[in-house]
Amino acid sequence: MEYYYNEDKTKVAVLVSYGFGAGWSTWNDKCLAYDKRVVEFWLDHNTVEFCHSVDAHSHSHPTAAGEIVNNFLESCGYQGTYLGGYGDIELEWVPCGTPFRITEYDGNERIETLDDAGFMVIN
Repeated sequence: MEYYYNEDKTKVAVLVSYGFGAGWSTWNDKCLAYDKRVVEFWLDHNTVEFCHSVDAHSHSHPTAAGEIVNNFLESCGYQGTYLGGYGDIELEWVPCGTPFRITEYDGNERIETLDDAGFMVIN
């Protein structure tokens, strides 16, 4: 898998959804959060109108925008992706080499690093 880096390749892009209800990265394959193809697609379609018109609650009858997203994700090998949280996606930059995870509470996601989690090292 390829990743999407900033210009000087010191940080990697990670997509997370900050809204409540459904998590984009945590309710699907975690690779959706940092797959370069998905990040580029989101950047190319990142308008409020498009993102909020992706109907997450109608998986069997998606909106036109939902169809576009589903078709793209399926072309990347992501089958049956739940589109909840898509309207609340934001791009975050994580320094390369930094261990991180995406945590979620009621759909509200956030990036957590070892430092954020209070891990300590005693030598």
